Amino acid sequence: MLFSRCAVAHRAAGIAQQANLSSGEGRSARPVTGFDETPVPRNAPRARAASARTPRQSDIRIAVSTSYRPIIFKDYCLLERVSVGGMAEVYRARRFGEANLRRFLAVKRILPNLAEDKEFISMFIDEAKVSIQLNHPNVCQMYELGRLNDSYYIVMEFISGRDLLAMQNRFRKQKRIMSVSQAAFIIAEVCEGLDYAHRKVDDDGREMNIIHRDISPQNILVGFDGQVKVIDFGIARAATKSQQTQVGVLKGKFGYMSPEQVAAGPIDHRSDIFAVGALFWELLTARRLFHGETDYATLEKVRHARVMPPSKKNPNIPEEIDRIVLKALARKPEDRYQSAGALGRDLRRFLKAVKPPYTKDTLSNWMVNAFKEHVQTEREKIADFQSFVNPDDVRRYNEAQLSSVGGEVLDLEELQAEIEEATRVYDIAAGAAGEVFAAGSAGDGTAVLEEDVALRADSGLSTDPGHEASTTGRRGHTLGLRRRRSRTVPLIAATAVLIAALAAAVVFVLLPRGGTLELTVFPAEDLVVLLDGSAVDATPPIILERIPAGTRTVEVRHQDHEPLFEEFEVGAGETVRITRELTPLRGGEASVRFELSGDDVEFFVNGQPSEATEDGMDRILTVPAGEPVVIEVFRPGHFIEEFEIEARRDDELRRALSLRPVQGSLSIGSTPAGTVYLDGEQKGVTTTRLHLTELDFHRAYQLEIRPRSRGFRTYEQPIVFDTIPDLRIQPRLRRIGEDDSGAGVEFGWLTVEPHDGRFFRLIVDGRDAGINTPIDDDGRIALRAGERVLEFVRGQERRTLRVTIADQEVTAVAVPDAEP
Repeated sequence: MLFSRCAVAHRAAGIAQQANLSSGEGRSARPVTGFDETPVPRNAPRARAASARTPRQSDIRIAVSTSYRPIIFKDYCLLERVSVGGMAEVYRARRFGEANLRRFLAVKRILPNLAEDKEFISMFIDEAKVSIQLNHPNVCQMYELGRLNDSYYIVMEFISGRDLLAMQNRFRKQKRIMSVSQAAFIIAEVCEGLDYAHRKVDDDGREMNIIHRDISPQNILVGFDGQVKVIDFGIARAATKSQQTQVGVLKGKFGYMSPEQVAAGPIDHRSDIFAVGALFWELLTARRLFHGETDYATLEKVRHARVMPPSKKNPNIPEEIDRIVLKALARKPEDRYQSAGALGRDLRRFLKAVKPPYTKDTLSNWMVNAFKEHVQTEREKIADFQSFVNPDDVRRYNEAQLSSVGGEVLDLEELQAEIEEATRVYDIAAGAAGEVFAAGSAGDGTAVLEEDVALRADSGLSTDPGHEASTTGRRGHTLGLRRRRSRTVPLIAATAVLIAALAAAVVFVLLPRGGTLELTVFPAEDLVVLLDGSAVDATPPIILERIPAGTRTVEVRHQDHEPLFEEFEVGAGETVRITRELTPLRGGEASVRFELSGDDVEFFVNGQPSEATEDGMDRILTVPAGEPVVIEVFRPGHFIEEFEIEARRDDELRRALSLRPVQGSLSIGSTPAGTVYLDGEQKGVTTTRLHLTELDFHRAYQLEIRPRSRGFRTYEQPIVFDTIPDLRIQPRLRRIGEDDSGAGVEFGWLTVEPHDGRFFRLIVDGRDAGINTPIDDDGRIALRAGERVLEFVRGQERRTLRVTIADQEVTAVAVPDAEP
């Protein structure tokens, strides 16, 4: 009897939820039935969906179907819930009547607890009215802002891809760091979108002073097509003013604030530039920049803004990128880039020199390969979602799902149709004309949307014909109105309310409120999760709801990792978040496949020589499984490539190598123009910038620029790469008779004696010198004069020596002995 009562309650409450969402009366972020909004793909095994959870009184779920559960929400079909956060939940949706069945939208519904915060909603509406006017390839387009009774929502462009946080997690899982080119390209694209928003003016040419205020990994999306989008303009400022969001929503975002934000001082667009700099630093290093043990400690780190060059954490970062990052992260706004465009232009100049060039297609290829399982799932979803073209499709589909429970089936189609007819709906469509709809006033000049309204951008979205009107918004843009008057059907409306109330009462008795566990585990695939000893659905994201209050245990198992046991306390209505990385099982072997050929390549595993077997054009290296392994790949005349992996037993990892040649490049310009000679050999003229490549990275050259105009002196300068492979110079030629003091570069040479027949990689001041020891007199390297820090690296072994390089002298050193 208990099961049949629950089944009836689920059917009735599901109908009530469907009716409430389509009429706008549903306040809860999730259905009252407790059905998981995360869809189960149609091709998923039915047994898994049916048995993933063990039914009990606190969490009774009925496996109605392995299919999707679409929801009618006004003019849209909500196909699946994509994410839920501290402020809103986001659904993939499609507008009914849309001819292109592959075109999806994102519907973001503000959570009910924030909808009750009048200060938040007032500012949210005001900011969103501005953001809806943004239209740029690097800004997520907002199409519609509206309210359906107490449910505020935004309709936006749907981006098929992942956010930067997911990309960082993918690199972290692979024990790798994002390439400098990839990070620079993404940040350059972000700067394009921000610069557009920062410079936006209204119809009268007045600056709109748009500031994002929340540049963070979660708010940068990268599509599988390689497009980079900034999202959530207009929400951050409202969130900072809401008492309900300051702890929950903003927690974890403190590390991306600017010093002036932390000091609660006035901010402008340069605050966004600081946040972009912090994000760039983290992409380049795979580390958090401002991260303390407590929120207060994090804020103190931001306030002081003491930043070391990212190359100190990643020696592959060139000096030019160090300079760009540190300028963006200057503590004082006046010392930073003064526009996002200026920052982006510096990154574009850097990217022009990258060979091969890094483009949107390069990023797209990386995304598709890195998230291939998600791309495949996306293809399957597109095919599935084509079934829901109009509201009738949704009603028939949901009725079929409910009828599979058994017993009497309520007429969902008739009930929803009557409820829709009894509901007043107002729409505002851009550029429409007709009856004027007057917005109410909060008494402080803030526009308040009354009844059920929607503000739409001129986005090309189709609207139904009807009576039209026009009015003018606060910032001068024209709004149109369409109003559909309803027929009052008191008996039907009362019936719907009664059904919803009975359903809620039954479910409330049978399914008492509990807490929620959000569990994030690395690796995320092939997990078995048990809550209090009972198996639950381990499909990411793992969100376990209606957990009885008290002390609970969660166990996570993976065939290649140690089991994880975690005990936690949860209260009614409380959400507990646990993030853990499983410890791999030790023992056994794995292999790494390199797309590399040639007999002159040497491999070292944890500092020890290791033989790789040949397989066609590939080399396969055997490594220990279940533990961190440092691999070094050495080819004469190339920079050593070093990386760390941690493979599972019997895995075969594939690794691409760049093995950059140890060569330097020199970019030369001059004022006025002159003829360039390098070691007496003519190379060209500087009427345009001259680029010299394939230069010896370790030697010193003598540069001359002979003026092409009378009255100027020849410029002479030693060129020493000094571990910086790409140099740019722009000298000003002196006039005859002008003081030339201060010109010249002091430099000397370095040699390193042999050490027990073992070679070490040479690092100078934190940068790879591109050479191994020993270094004899014939192969001596040129370094600028002064005190230098040398590091001799072999696998995980590292020895340090401080030396002074004297001008025009050879300094001979020996590798120091290992410290006892």
